[in-house]
Amino acid sequence: MPVRRSSGFSIEIKSRKHIKTLNLSNGHPDAVLIEGDLGPVTEVSMFEDRVLIVRGSHGTIRVELSKTDIDGSWWARRDLNP
Repeated sequence: MPVRRSSGFSIEIKSRKHIKTLNLSNGHPDAVLIEGDLGPVTEVSMFEDRVLIVRGSHGTIRVELSKTDIDGSWWARRDLNP
């Protein structure tokens, strides 16, 4: 089985009022939970075919995820017409 590379991410929120939860323990000493309101999605795009960017009216989420990763994912392969 091939070794999977690590994927980075960033979350940028325009105001603290859009953060619902920021929990640095979440029941496990090393766990972190971040929840919030991205607002209505205004754009979904790819940067240099390796970063998925989801922009909302309240902020942006970036995930290092290539088009190959997305195309090979279970949701891209599933049968949408059962």
